[in-house]
Amino acid sequence: MTSLIHLLRRYQPKTFRISYGTDYNLFAVQHVLNDPQHPLHIQRKREQERRKKEGLWWHATTGTELSKSSVVRSWCRRRLNNAFTDVLKKRGFDQYGRLVDAEALQVANKRLGEMVRGHQDFNLKGSFRFHALVPCIPAKYAELQEEFGIIMDAML
Repeated sequence: MTSLIHLLRRYQPKTFRISYGTDYNLFAVQHVLNDPQHPLHIQRKREQERRKKEGLWWHATTGTELSKSSVVRSWCRRRLNNAFTDVLKKRGFDQYGRLVDAEALQVANKRLGEMVRGHQDFNLKGSFRFHALVPCIPAKYAELQEEFGIIMDAML
């Protein structure tokens, strides 16, 4: 895992920013969880405690620096979501980071695919936040998938 963290520090995709943690965090509501005086603190804390600590937690975010139009921001979030789930599926994982197709993993990473062939309980772990940047708007979908592919290859 430390090699993944080091790679993510060095590798800066041009279309989004990455936040990664080996523990399970909801980066979008972390400020609420850290502030006991926040009105939603108790509710968000209960939600996070109820959520299973398994697989891969991830979400995409945008800000007004991307665009003032909410349509453009939601489109970019959806593009990031779709590109990441497609990359996960190409490597044999579902959207939650659980291994569902060991053969697809073997195509992507032969050595790892052979190691986990008999173990269907192989899961990716941790939490990601992908924050869209302005170059995400004109970027081709294949470019997004390529950037996510580099991250997934480092994770495996």
